[in-house]
Amino acid sequence: MVAFVGCRDEDVVRQPDWITPVIPLATTTDGTDAKINEDDPFVLTDLGNSVYDFVLDIEDFDGAADGHRFFQDREGPTSALVDFTMFIDYSGNEGDPIVFASYQPSDFPVTVNLTPQDAVGFFGIQVADLTDGDAFTLTYEYRIDANQTGEIRELGTPSADYCGGFSDQGEFCTLTINVVETVEAEEG
Repeated sequence: MVAFVGCRDEDVVRQPDWITPVIPLATTTDGTDAKINEDDPFVLTDLGNSVYDFVLDIEDFDGAADGHRFFQDREGPTSALVDFTMFIDYSGNEGDPIVFASYQPSDFPVTVNLTPQDAVGFFGIQVADLTDGDAFTLTYEYRIDANQTGEIRELGTPSADYCGGFSDQGEFCTLTINVVETVEAEEG
């Protein structure tokens, strides 16, 4: 006698095993740098005049010819962005990161601008309070409609082993902005 027993409930509707990702992308506004991540930090040296800006966009891997090279010509469901929240933190901050900006799908692509004056304003300090070695960090969380099934998933900033390792097309992970004091050479 042979008996076959299964644990799968055939009445349960299962989500696809593979969720097509939605990935934040960041590139410099002048196009000189194809990738912005913690391996290529921005350094604030002129605290009175520095401006850091980059273009933030979303890749939904829809198979378009101008999309991510690993997903070109793909067919099937794609995930859709629901909303996106960017956070800023400061090395001297003892609390949680602060919301820097929130975006809706129609906002993308968006140019993000950050000056030292903007950055310190989130933490109630002055630019004069910044010292060599201080740093600001941008992270994010966002929600997607997984493969447009109505299942909303919340995603956070990926771990360091992901950042920069998926492709060469500008995936945006943690962005660290270091403060470096410069010493002007004395005239002799």
